[in-house]
This record gives sequence, C-alpha cells and structure tokens, in this order.
Amino acid sequence: MEDKIQTLQQSQLLSEVARKAKLPIATIRKALESYEEVSKDELLNGKKVPLPGGMGYVYLSLTTSKSRNVHLDLTDSEVTIDPKLRTISAFSKPWKGFIQNDLRAKGLIKKIINDKSK
Repeated sequence: MEDKIQTLQQSQLLSEVARKAKLPIATIRKALESYEEVSKDELLNGKKVPLPGGMGYVYLSLTTSKSRNVHLDLTDSEVTIDPKLRTISAFSKPWKGFIQNDLRAKGLIKKIINDKSK
C-alpha cells in the first residue's frame, strides 16, 4: 500500500530552508513573516504579488461582479449574494515545466490517483 501524500509542516520547511541557506531559523522565519506582511498589504492595494523564486504570482479577483438576489427554497427567503474577493495563484511556465519534467512526477501522479480512488 502506497503512502498518502503528506503535508510538509511549516517548521520542517523553515528548518530545511535555513539549512540550505546556512542561516539561522529565526532569520528565515523573520524574512518570510516580513514577506507575508508586505505581500498582504500589496495584494490589498490591488497589485499582483510575485511568489519567491520566480514561481509565479498571487493576485485578487472577484467571485462575481454584481450583487444578486437568490431565493432559498429551504428557508423560503431571499438572500443577497455580494461580490467577494478570492485569491488566485498563477504559476510561471518554467515552474510548471519543472514539475512536469521531474522524474518523480509519474510516481506522484499515481499516488494522487490512488488517494482519490480510496
């Protein structure tokens, strides 16, 4: 039986990045927290925010462009659905190419298909 895909814990990622960068974990944590704060601010200023390493961008979009009223049969009432912001991430062509061309991709595809079929 194949293992399920696991979530990489933030502490594991920070530790690995710190090891590769040969910097203290606290320094990496502070840099990434600052990146997050600046990114959030710029997103809410309506800008596309680049992801680290040329991976792509994160930006905001609307769920719907106009408010609309919907009748709910269950409660026999009218509800207004207002536009809301949603987060979109778009990955760069080199990043997508890297993922598709890696030798591990075939095994990962099989693992994901097996997880979904269970």
